[in-house]
Amino acid sequence: MRPKYLRHNLWSLSVDPMMSAAEWMLSASRLPPPPQNEYENLAAIRMIEDNPTLFKIVTPIKVDVLEILLESHPNQPFVNSVLDGLRKGFWPWASIIKDGYPVTLDKSRPICLTPEKEDFLNEQLKHEQSLERMSQEFGEDLLPGMYCIPSYVIPKLHSDGWCLVDDLSAGPCSLNSMVDHQCVTGYQLDNLAQLDKMMMKKCYQAP
Repeated sequence: MRPKYLRHNLWSLSVDPMMSAAEWMLSASRLPPPPQNEYENLAAIRMIEDNPTLFKIVTPIKVDVLEILLESHPNQPFVNSVLDGLRKGFWPWASIIKDGYPVTLDKSRPICLTPEKEDFLNEQLKHEQSLERMSQEFGEDLLPGMYCIPSYVIPKLHSDGWCLVDDLSAGPCSLNSMVDHQCVTGYQLDNLAQLDKMMMKKCYQAP
């Protein structure tokens, strides 16, 4: 009966919270690489090879430094899979080659933008491109292997600003429908219960 925004942020002192993310990492399985059949997706592979500037792997994390800091981590297979993902990109437990899914799909929808929304959208695009998190323009037509998803500009909650929303679950053949949800759901992130557990342990440990 608790509201969603309070989930995992109300707890009983008599109940031990789930393990923290740091504890989970000690026994976590390595993150998966792309499955072998994706290397047989010739249309997508050729498109990526022909357009390398559209698919940069960008992260603010200094991966080489992180690798040095994690040299003594007890779960090296997991660590190496994370480092590999930071360098080459992560694979979200997805199967791209599915029956009935086209090679290329344009699910963009025409939207009516007010001048304020249009200004926001243009500024957001310039900002993402300046950080290389969004590619530069490559034309009006999608390239083989590309899917275009619906995007919207909606009011930002408790603010006078706007928020850009991408709908990854829109309609059949959505991007989210390609992901094995059993592999990506069910694990909670660190929350106030874990923070309380660490603070109590710190306060009451023997000097």
